[in-house]
Amino acid sequence: MQDVETLTIEDMMRIFRLSRPSMYRRVREARAGRGGVFLPIETGGKNNLRWSAGAVKAFLQNTDNTLPKSATLEIESAAKRATRNRAALKKLEKFGIKVTKNEQE
Repeated sequence: MQDVETLTIEDMMRIFRLSRPSMYRRVREARAGRGGVFLPIETGGKNNLRWSAGAVKAFLQNTDNTLPKSATLEIESAAKRATRNRAALKKLEKFGIKVTKNEQE
C-alpha cells in the first residue's frame, strides 16, 4: 500500500480556522450527507481522524469563495511546532512559571 500524506484534526483546524468541536460537527454533518467538510480517510475514533493532504489541497484550489481567504494549506512541521513550544516555555519561565516534563504530556 502506498503511503499517503495525511492531515490530523489539528492541521484541519488550522487550515479551515475552525475549533475542535466545529470540526467534529462538520464531520458528523458530512457523514449524515448534509455537507460539512469532506469525510476523513482514516478513523479510529475522534482521536484518529485523518484526511488526505492531496484531497484537501485540491479542494482548496477548486473551491469557490465559501472559505475565508486565510484558509491555506500551510502545515506546520513537527520541528517548527517544537521550536514554537520551546519559545513559549521560555516566555513562561520569564514570568516565573516553571513547566515540568509531566505537565507537558
